[in-house]
Amino acid sequence: MEEKNKRIKKLYKYRPLGCRATKHTFSIIESNELWFENVASLNDPFDTSFSYSEGFLFNTIIKKRMDTLNISKEEAEKSLGEELLGTTDNLYLDLSRWLEKRAKLQAQVCCMSKNYDCIVMWSHYASSHTGVVIEFTIQDMKLPIEYDDDIRSEYLKCKKVDYSEDMLLVTENIINLEEYLDRAIYTKYIHWEYEGEYRFILFKPQDYFKKGKLVKFEPAIITKVLLGKDIKPYHEDHLRKICKAKDIPIAKMIRADKGYRLEMEEIA
Repeated sequence: MEEKNKRIKKLYKYRPLGCRATKHTFSIIESNELWFENVASLNDPFDTSFSYSEGFLFNTIIKKRMDTLNISKEEAEKSLGEELLGTTDNLYLDLSRWLEKRAKLQAQVCCMSKNYDCIVMWSHYASSHTGVVIEFTIQDMKLPIEYDDDIRSEYLKCKKVDYSEDMLLVTENIINLEEYLDRAIYTKYIHWEYEGEYRFILFKPQDYFKKGKLVKFEPAIITKVLLGKDIKPYHEDHLRKICKAKDIPIAKMIRADKGYRLEMEEIA
C-alpha cells in the first residue's frame, strides 16, 4: 500500500472566472477538457528559451549555406570569411531567435502546480481569489486521455519543472530540436520556483501551428474543486450544482487567522 501511494500525485489547476474564461473553466469540470497552449503563447517570454555555443551556431550557419548554395563545407567557410566575423552579433541573434521560435511551435503545454494554497498564484491565475483551483489525482505521473488521431496515445506523461539561474545552452552535442525541446520545456528561470509547476506536453500535434488544442481526459481524475475565498455567489452556486451532479467534493479557501496563509474549508 505504501508503494502504491508513492505513485499517486495530486496536482492543481488554477483557473479564473469571469468574461470568456468562465466557459472554459466550467468545461474542465463539466466536459472533462483541458486546454493545451502553444508554448510560444505562454505568459513568460523566456519560457522554453535557450542560448547557443558559438561552435553550434557556426556549424549551423555553415550547413545552411552549403545546402542553399550547393557548395562544399570548405567553400561555405571561405565564403563567410569577413562577413561572418563582421556580423556575428546580428547573425547570432537572428538565427537563434528563428530556431527558438521554430522549436516552440512544435509543442503545446498544460501547466499544473503541486500547491493549492499559493496566495500569489490565486491572485495571478485565479482572478484575484474569485476563481477556482481544480484538483487532479493522477497515477504514475500520467494523464489518462481520450485517444484521437492527433495525439495517438491513451495518456500523457507529466514532468516536474526544474528552475535555474542559467538558460539552457545548446551545444554541438544536441543533434536535433526535439532533444533540445524535451529539456528546455521543463526548465524555467529560478524566480518562478514558487509555482511548483508540473507540465503535460503535446509534441508535434498535427495542428501545432494553431494556438492550442482541447484534450479530453478521464473524468475520475478530478477529485476536488476548491473555490476562491472571494468567489462570486452566482459562480459558487453554479459550481456547487456541477460538483453535486458529478459527485465531486468541494471546498473553499479561507484566510487563516494568523500569518500570510490560506486554509481549505471542506463544504458538506
